[in-house]
Amino acid sequence: MSEISLIKNVSKNAVFDNLKKACLHLENYEEKLNLLEKHQKRLEIIDDLEKDIKEEHKNIDEHLQMLRDL
Repeated sequence: MSEISLIKNVSKNAVFDNLKKACLHLENYEEKLNLLEKHQKRLEIIDDLEKDIKEEHKNIDEHLQMLRDL
C-alpha cells in the first residue's frame, strides 16, 4: 500500500479504503454470478471426464452434458 500511495500521491488510508471497497464489489459480483462455484464444478467434471477416459468412456456423454449445462 505504501508504494501505491506514493505513486498515486494519496494516503495509505485512501488506498486501504479503495481496496476494501473493491473487495466488497468483487464479493457482491461473486455472490450474484457464482463464478467460483461454477469453476469448481467444471474442475470436478473435468476430473470425472479424465477418469472416464481412462475407464473406456463409460460415462463421457453424461459428463459432457453436465459441462454444457453450466
